[in-house]
Amino acid sequence: MSQPAKRASWLARRLAPAGAAAGQRVEQQIDAATQAFFERRIADAERLFTAAVRDAEGYGPLDARLATALVNLAEFYRVQGEFNQAEPHYWRAITIDEQAFGPEHLHVARDLNNLALLYRAQGRYAEAQPLCERALEIKQRLLGPEHPSVTGSLSNLLTVYLAQGNYTEAEPLYRRMLALKAKALGPDHPEFANSLSNYAALLRKTKGETEAAQIEAEAEALRTRLDQPANGRVRAAAPRR
Repeated sequence: MSQPAKRASWLARRLAPAGAAAGQRVEQQIDAATQAFFERRIADAERLFTAAVRDAEGYGPLDARLATALVNLAEFYRVQGEFNQAEPHYWRAITIDEQAFGPEHLHVARDLNNLALLYRAQGRYAEAQPLCERALEIKQRLLGPEHPSVTGSLSNLLTVYLAQGNYTEAEPLYRRMLALKAKALGPDHPEFANSLSNYAALLRKTKGETEAAQIEAEAEALRTRLDQPANGRVRAAAPRR
């Protein structure tokens, strides 16, 4: 598979593809639009994403396939930075999915999370926060607290809290993120040391220097362990070029 095709496949998943239940023409248009996007044929991509919405409207104003097409078009506009174009399509998709599946469905959580990302990009953190919180609640209830999709929504909400300076609310979320990361990567992963240092910086704002220093010491101890091979000798530095 060519590199553009690989990238197009990735974008189709990220932009919530129509899936097997959707009309073949709508799905083909979304696939073609995705391919055009990664080939930087932006005008073609917009035309095809828009055509997918127009054709999906033939299924009725509250059909879930229309919501999928709208989400794809909205995501296209969001990644292009055309936020005003994207927002109404997100809201329309949320309304359709809520009526098609009910307010506690994963499709609704997806839509809420995507709209929250749009608001984050605009610095509209107060508007993003309730969307993130609701998306997280839905995913936790349906998928369980340790599902990767839950972790993504947790990270999204944490970012919103930190951007607003809501450090007290952020601190328990960051602690939970650390536990999930330790389980996923292992407690001796290099990335975990950086996460500990970031957590220490947050603790300085919420708990004070004493607790922050303890966490920072754990991070430094982990970095020291990672810099030593099994026989205890310090690993030689890579030669400079």
